[in-house]
Amino acid sequence: MKRFLPLGLALIAFTAMADPSWVPSQVVVGIYTNCVSPNGQWMGGEIGSDESIAIHNTWTGEKWIYERIGDNAGYELGINSRSVSNDGTAVGEIAGIPSYWRNGKWYDLPLAGPTETAAVGSISADGSIIVGALGNTGMTVDNVQMDYACVWYRKADGTYDKPVFLPNPGKDFVGHAPQYVHALSVSDDGNVIAGIMRSGSGRFNTPLLYVRDSKGNWSVQQLALNLTNPSGRPVPEVTDEYDGPSLPNYEDYLRPGVSEIELSDAYDKWFEEHKKPGLSEDELMWLANVEFFPQFMTGEKKTEYEEKVNAWYDAYVPWQKAYDDYLAWIETLENEGVNFLFNNAYVSPDGKKVFYTGSVYDAAVMGNLDDPLYFPVMIDVATLDYQTCSRDKSIIITSVASDYSIFGQNFNNQDKYFYRNGYVFPQGQFESVDIPSYILQNKQLAAYDWMEEYMYRGVVTGLTDTGAELFDDAWTIGLPFCTTDQSLIYFANTTTYWESNEFGNYEFLSFLLNTGFDDAEVEVVAADKAPVLKVLPGARVEVTGNVDSLKVYDLSGACVFSAAAPSGVVSTGLPSGVYVVQAGASGETTTIKALF
Repeated sequence: MKRFLPLGLALIAFTAMADPSWVPSQVVVGIYTNCVSPNGQWMGGEIGSDESIAIHNTWTGEKWIYERIGDNAGYELGINSRSVSNDGTAVGEIAGIPSYWRNGKWYDLPLAGPTETAAVGSISADGSIIVGALGNTGMTVDNVQMDYACVWYRKADGTYDKPVFLPNPGKDFVGHAPQYVHALSVSDDGNVIAGIMRSGSGRFNTPLLYVRDSKGNWSVQQLALNLTNPSGRPVPEVTDEYDGPSLPNYEDYLRPGVSEIELSDAYDKWFEEHKKPGLSEDELMWLANVEFFPQFMTGEKKTEYEEKVNAWYDAYVPWQKAYDDYLAWIETLENEGVNFLFNNAYVSPDGKKVFYTGSVYDAAVMGNLDDPLYFPVMIDVATLDYQTCSRDKSIIITSVASDYSIFGQNFNNQDKYFYRNGYVFPQGQFESVDIPSYILQNKQLAAYDWMEEYMYRGVVTGLTDTGAELFDDAWTIGLPFCTTDQSLIYFANTTTYWESNEFGNYEFLSFLLNTGFDDAEVEVVAADKAPVLKVLPGARVEVTGNVDSLKVYDLSGACVFSAAAPSGVVSTGLPSGVYVVQAGASGETTTIKALF
């Protein structure tokens, strides 16, 4: 087994270079990366102590450390991995106040009023727009919604204007006021924003899409509701009052002189005498209010109390029936539908696709029904058509590249409690491939060799009385973050994974991998007249359009399958592997990479 770098290695720094694209692959000890600029120049992440961060210019080696001081000076970077722009503007919060960082200094973002909560999502590639959310009791329309999505626009002097609140959905798909509405990710031109909404019940998270028109007006719509409610079950009628009608307070009607001890002792005796099989708690509560408490009341107060209790009961019974139906409906949706991970949403740089992490409960994969199974969902902004990716590895999205490749981390921890691996869905394909294989398939041999040298280690899989158990032959990739062209990939990790470190004592570290991979070399389907290809499970390709020929090449360049004038779904019969699929029609050619 190859040895790991010394754990005490300081942050790597190097002098400024004439060609910033030449950033050597390196191990950065002490930072757990959670955001990377689209061009890869800037990275930010956590350092050892709570709510302490570092910002690192990888082109020059400069770094800035901000450690928490006292109870109210904690630093946090934005929610989304694009929380730093190409010009080096980072966004986040200081002691809960939305802020931005530039050239070594922090500045407060303007507020709309006394803010109680803030959730800064990310910043556009050029730094012109920041997206997030603010909460303020002076703005709330009810007692449920706490955060409202907003944006900050950069002014000519480089500072940011007061927040502009995005259109509020108002109601979740059930018809209740939501709890939180967050803007999380923005396209390069600032015209498309991906957000998320937590339902009033707190049980569902719904994807949101914000689009700005040519006049600068924003619109909002909820997405993928047919995934959340796949069978189209009618929403039951239920009020926003989750606790039901309020019962009158018996203490306000007791006769003078009744002590708390006297009442408590009498109630305990009454309760024991009246409880019996088949009598529900609701029925027992009703009996207590109509039989027990009135014994300690007299005169007009007793009459008033009994009238209010009867009115309460008349309202409570139908409410409870409706609420029981509502809870049964919610449980059905949780079992058969797709929910979405909160605060996880991405927009492609061109604003044509939005990406969310779906979740389901699948005991066959996870081993139980307690942990959700995660998978990427890609939605077309123009058509709202969606594609759900493979669920076999439980992957949460961490980055999206300009060619719609989805990077993510595996969160299926049933077999290897501390084993986390990085995956990619190339160009939004249905199936994922682990990142080392992806690098190798793209013939980035130097990058692969570097990964094998520094990122291939024994993995801690569990604890016994004698120490840590190891799974020796495993890549320990960690949390992957890519630049938009995939030329650089950052990985957040800890030394907990390696046998060279005693379990329980660990350091943050990040890997910076220079892949040499340029997605501009991969042709992306764009022209309306060009054939459209879609890779399907079972080594099949769906062909749309009048296609003259279909050819499949392996990575050596050899043609391994061809078909004349194909249409519909074509079965290639090829073994598992990575291929290049090419279709030609009337001078137009479509080429995609495919994982069979």
